[in-house]
Amino acid sequence: MAPPPLSSRSVAEGPPFEELEPPLRAQTLSILKSLAFVNSTPVQAAVIGLLGKNKDVSVEACTGSGKTLAFVLPMIEILWKANKESKFKKHSIGAVIVSPTRELARQIRDVAEPFLESLRAIADEEDEESKEHSKFNPDVKPMLLVGGGAQTVADDLKRFSERGSLCLIGTPGRMLDVLTKARDLDAKRCELLVLDEADRVLGMGFAKTLNSIIGMLPKQRRTGLFSATQTEELEELARAGLRNPVRVTVRDSNAAAAAAAAGGGKENKTDKKKGAIGAGAGSKLPMQLELSYRICETVDAKIFRLAEFLKAKKGRKIIVYFLTCACVDYYQKALDALLDVGSGSKKNNNNNNSSSNKKKKTTKNGNDSRIEIFALHGKMKQAQREQTLENFAENKENDEENGVESSILLTTDVAARGLDIPGVDWIVQFDMPQDPSAFTHRVGRTARMGAKGSALALLTKEESSYVAFLKIRGVHLRRDGNCRFADGDNGDGEEEEEEEDLDAVVEEDANGAREVYDTLRALSKRDREAMEKGVRAFVSYVRGYKEHHCRFIFRLKELHLAKLANAMGLLRLPKMKEIRKAAKNTLEGFEECVDVNIEEIPYLDLQREKQRKIQLEKDREEKEARGEEEDDDDARRKKESRGNNERKKENKPEKKLTAHKRRQIETREELDELDDDYRALKKWKKGKISEEEFEFELGWDENPNQAGKVRIKEGEKDENNFLAHPSSSGKQQQRKEDFYRNGDDLWMKEKKKPKHVKQSKGGQGKKYQKARDRAAAKAK
Repeated sequence: MAPPPLSSRSVAEGPPFEELEPPLRAQTLSILKSLAFVNSTPVQAAVIGLLGKNKDVSVEACTGSGKTLAFVLPMIEILWKANKESKFKKHSIGAVIVSPTRELARQIRDVAEPFLESLRAIADEEDEESKEHSKFNPDVKPMLLVGGGAQTVADDLKRFSERGSLCLIGTPGRMLDVLTKARDLDAKRCELLVLDEADRVLGMGFAKTLNSIIGMLPKQRRTGLFSATQTEELEELARAGLRNPVRVTVRDSNAAAAAAAAGGGKENKTDKKKGAIGAGAGSKLPMQLELSYRICETVDAKIFRLAEFLKAKKGRKIIVYFLTCACVDYYQKALDALLDVGSGSKKNNNNNNSSSNKKKKTTKNGNDSRIEIFALHGKMKQAQREQTLENFAENKENDEENGVESSILLTTDVAARGLDIPGVDWIVQFDMPQDPSAFTHRVGRTARMGAKGSALALLTKEESSYVAFLKIRGVHLRRDGNCRFADGDNGDGEEEEEEEDLDAVVEEDANGAREVYDTLRALSKRDREAMEKGVRAFVSYVRGYKEHHCRFIFRLKELHLAKLANAMGLLRLPKMKEIRKAAKNTLEGFEECVDVNIEEIPYLDLQREKQRKIQLEKDREEKEARGEEEDDDDARRKKESRGNNERKKENKPEKKLTAHKRRQIETREELDELDDDYRALKKWKKGKISEEEFEFELGWDENPNQAGKVRIKEGEKDENNFLAHPSSSGKQQQRKEDFYRNGDDLWMKEKKKPKHVKQSKGGQGKKYQKARDRAAAKAK
């Protein structure tokens, strides 16, 4: 990617490249001069010398400070010297550069390619033998190893086997695949390993992959870790993969000077304010970067403020960051409607696909001009991402020749790190990043290499404490316009302006939110694509919002879901767990659309609408065809289900009772038996039953050892003229109708212990048995 024009950059503060030690090759200096690079930056001056002297480095420098050239230039010198000492073989690799994203890897390839191509030029040597020895066997053209495109791992392996490559540049996953699967690859001659944006690589979960890559490279190499922020994981990797590293930390000297001057007295009040806008002493941001925030009264007022901001910044190159990929897709379509898109653009929309990144033409006040809106996120195809980034980078501000008024890139954190896009004037953070460290990298896409830049953060009232949180991290933001002050923002000692216009701002936000609601809901009613994208954006935003690292600031319980739905033009709320559990006050204010049948909303794209109708007709016919079969199947399944349930109940094993439950049942049975015995005793005393019947009720049986059993039927007399009286309960129990008599003894019976006496271990059982013994003795 071409560097920004010289007019947009200030002169670097470091020494000229010609004066660096160790000195650079003449071919390298010639390329730098053609690119209008005369002086080096502080980070380049420090790192080129250290790597050139065989030192490992861990570099932390502010965004836009020239870190890419800081490792590309010493890499060229190292490879040149290593080849002169011992020639590289065809499949030897001399350098490996790893980056977290495909776009950054491609940008590094574009920067390094002309310098590596210069290795083909043979320096003036004294003899032909030295010239021949200086040639490179592997292809000096860098090999890009990234996924997501048409190039597969097999294609990369075949290309490397045919040509070889002196320098491999790529993402961690594809890099490891090639290093492990290339049979003829020789990594023993690797002289340099560079991890660009190393903290991001580790944060994306590539720690294990990086360790595998490091393990495949020789230990006697130089290693460089480059990033704008340092993390604990990065320090651990530095301890494990670097040998006695030199840590290089480069800050903006202007920021430090401004901060020092700010503390000198009242006369430096203006400088103090300027320092608070961007960065203080020790900040990771350049001094020329102006940071500001705006507090929106409600979440649905943010899109209104964004549209107004984009209208006000005509002729600017702007990047707008969103939380999720679905939000990028939806707001690309929503901003077309909010930025007064003319009829010419509407005609184009009929032919645009769902992931279109084509140019949008606007017609306003009779002047033909174009506002080009691009979408870039991680779920787009690789070729489309590359084309989008290239088109946006090539656009110039106020390009009157092509009729371009403004260029706007809507993106996610995929474009937050390392990308050097020339001419970016404004960074707008519509949604704050989940990881707070990404805030610094986002705003670092502007104010690069000494150029001026500005950034704006849009927050709601509930999120306003984020400004104080950033201040603790060394990032200072000032209030933009006449909105309310953020929590904890006291103007850094300045006299706060009275918020006399706050009521007017609140009313303006409310009216603007209502206008946005009407426009976006009307868009959803007439375009099915916008409606579906709005639903996906709402769902992804809610689920992404609760994954914020700063959950004490971005609380899902305080997010007004109804107003968020209004800001996305939803016709009805989707079925989500977060909505079911949400507080009622966060769902107030949403009106479900009842005047339009959602199933009949068409696509504006005629081809997609035709396909949708064909699919609906096909589904309807299939449903009718199998309707009767489904009814029969449902009846059969229900019948089988009932039979299975009955069989399960029959085959269900009897539940085993616990010991405590069994003791309870036994105690209950004992008490019931005691009550029966007591009632029998009362009947016998009153003469209602005979003595024999009473003994039978007590559970006594005749002695089976006694001989001469004679059965005496009811109502007959025995030899001693005793009458067998019928039992009062004889009509109910058949076994109580027969009595036995043995000789002259009067009903000799054997006492049988009740069941509860046998099972009881003592206590209540013995007590009941004594009562029965006394009753029996008294009866005799």
